[in-house]
Amino acid sequence: MLWFEYVPFSWYRTDYINGKIIKQSVNINTVSLKNFKQNFNWIVSDDKAIKILNLRKALGKIKDIDDLKQIKGLTNNEIEWIARFTHT
Repeated sequence: MLWFEYVPFSWYRTDYINGKIIKQSVNINTVSLKNFKQNFNWIVSDDKAIKILNLRKALGKIKDIDDLKQIKGLTNNEIEWIARFTHT
């Protein structure tokens, strides 16, 4: 069974077999700091990645681009790149 859920900037996919989760896609609301730094360090610096994940923690989840615009120092260009590439 497959389950798709829309999350900001991507679709979140969960694969199940016999009712057990076997695989989940990564997105801006589930990515770890380590994974964010490893995969998206060409988009934003480590300190901005930390700010993004701290915002996610404070809000519960990032809902849209306007949430990211709350982060001081994050440019519109960086936000657009994050929107394109924060999914697998």
